[in-house]
Amino acid sequence: MATKLTSHHSTMVDLVDKLGIIKAQRAELEEKEKKIITRLKEYEPDEYHGRLYDCVIFDQPRTVIDWRTIADKCKIAPCLIARYTTQTPSLTCKVTARK
Repeated sequence: MATKLTSHHSTMVDLVDKLGIIKAQRAELEEKEKKIITRLKEYEPDEYHGRLYDCVIFDQPRTVIDWRTIADKCKIAPCLIARYTTQTPSLTCKVTARK
């Protein structure tokens, strides 16, 4: 039994480290992506073509509704909000660098 536990532990350690490395690499790539997107947005909205990829820059309005403020202003009872609020189970895996 101790061997299985050690093997399981070793596998888990490797998986955690691999996931951490991937997330760190992704963070670096996302930072590079943000910088490139910022530069691209300096150009006028239009279609742009690279040697390998195409890019479209366009304006798109976004609408955000502040439901909490609406509920407060309309004096909607918390029990009514609770009645129409649902939660679904969500299993999350968070990885952070060790210190």
